[in-house]
Amino acid sequence: MNDETDDEIDDSPPRSCPSVPQRYIVTLMVFLVYVSTFSSRDTILVADDYFANIVTINRTHDLKGTCPDLVRKEEENFFQKFEKTVIWKQSDFDSIYTYFHLGYPISNLIGGIFANMYGGKQMVALGLFLASVLTIIIPWYIQVINGSATAMKILSTTYGLCQGLLYPSGFHILAHWVPLSEQTFLIILAYSGLYVGDIISSMCTHLIINAFLNWKTPFYIYGAIGIIVTLLWELLVFSSPNKNPRIQPNERLYLEIEMKGLVDHRPKTIPFSQILTSIPVWAFVVASIGNLWIWNLLSNLVPIYLQEVLKYNDSETRIMSNIPNFALILTMTAMAFFSDWVLHHGYINRLTVRKVFNTIGLMGPPIYMLTASYAGCNRLGAQILFLISKTLTEFICLGSFLMPLDMAPNYCGFLMALGNGFGMFTGFFQDYILHVLVPDGTIGQYRRLAWLALVIAIVTNGVFIGFGSTNLQKWNQVRKIK
Repeated sequence: MNDETDDEIDDSPPRSCPSVPQRYIVTLMVFLVYVSTFSSRDTILVADDYFANIVTINRTHDLKGTCPDLVRKEEENFFQKFEKTVIWKQSDFDSIYTYFHLGYPISNLIGGIFANMYGGKQMVALGLFLASVLTIIIPWYIQVINGSATAMKILSTTYGLCQGLLYPSGFHILAHWVPLSEQTFLIILAYSGLYVGDIISSMCTHLIINAFLNWKTPFYIYGAIGIIVTLLWELLVFSSPNKNPRIQPNERLYLEIEMKGLVDHRPKTIPFSQILTSIPVWAFVVASIGNLWIWNLLSNLVPIYLQEVLKYNDSETRIMSNIPNFALILTMTAMAFFSDWVLHHGYINRLTVRKVFNTIGLMGPPIYMLTASYAGCNRLGAQILFLISKTLTEFICLGSFLMPLDMAPNYCGFLMALGNGFGMFTGFFQDYILHVLVPDGTIGQYRRLAWLALVIAIVTNGVFIGFGSTNLQKWNQVRKIK
């Protein structure tokens, strides 16, 4: 299970793909893991219209606040072809994804700790395999429990526990493979798999269901793909260059030079007390909380706003909700290349780059969300502003998101688990706050959420600007496991 148990270099000759640098293969595999993870994560929320009747809450709308002059375009109701076997209250349905945020932070910490101590390869394989198997059995489970809300909360929590292992473990793997001169570009390339998976989930799930006339089919397909990716991961990925028998000597030497003094591939104990009392670490955690609050809010808010206020139908909402993801992928890849280029040539120091991008990524989205609410019933204006808002969230990936690699690449898996874990846990409360601040779905009430997001952004970014650091921490020095 552990392929980091010694520091000996395997000098056997390369056996396959000699022309493809192994660091690119590892990056591609992390990308595919994230694609598989995010394509299956929201399948229940996308497919629910085909097997469940959602008993919605009747809202007393202020007509002036919901654009009464706008008309929702009629579309063919594909859902009528399917028998609805489950009845959920709106509140129970909303809690499905909420409870995902309860299990996810717990396994984030577990994945981060074990990845740093024993290597990330097996933690990724375990998390992806368990999540894929769970995805396959979800249709059977829903039928057995007859849609029980309590049982669905247990399922969602368990699903979060499985997928939570992947994020910090994948980040740990990249820290051992990505050279400093290519760091931002390759990590962002791998991270873009999240958005590709989100697009697949939103757009392809409906196509698959209508092609096979079976709402269960996407679960089987996404689960099977996850198992295939797990097998490829086991065959192609090694936790460090020192353990890879296929790596070329020149690439191994290049990585050793690039990572000298930064990354130690040996098993190591985590200096918990030093990490948990580090001010720059908590500045990173606070920035992550702000980032994930705004990211989750945009992911949940925009589709609802498009339907409730701007009166777009389901098909239009899916398309318009995914346009920002395409823009995100293109923008974040270009800016990652630019960031590496700027740092490589020494035009701007690393700390300034991180703080500038972080400020854009945290402050920009809520400002444009707020502006979109003042666009009122102007569909095009609001949609453009939401597009800009969601696209700007990716700048955080070039800011505080990379700080664990700057501060302590040896322990970046655990640091990422802290930031992502605390950040995702806030999603457990976000649905409740959404219902409190937006009881009637009016523009003015949605504006409250934008103001709240802006306040959170100001506070969390202020903490990061004041206390964030890119200095290599003293406790990055390895204490080997005896």
